[in-house]
Amino acid sequence: EAASCPPEQRMKREKKHQSFTLCEVCNIQLNSAAQAQIHYNGKSHQKRLKQLNKGKMPAAQ
Repeated sequence: EAASCPPEQRMKREKKHQSFTLCEVCNIQLNSAAQAQIHYNGKSHQKRLKQLNKGKMPAAQ
């Protein structure tokens, strides 16, 4: 029964099920804003992004 668990244990269990965001380019789960920022600035993500955009028209800005 969930009500008999201490609140801190319940929170840990709930956090496992929710993800912060998903990088659809690399198909990986990012668990925090800081982790997402590091990933998006990283070499692997940038390389995949360039490969994806290679055959497409650049987005108008």
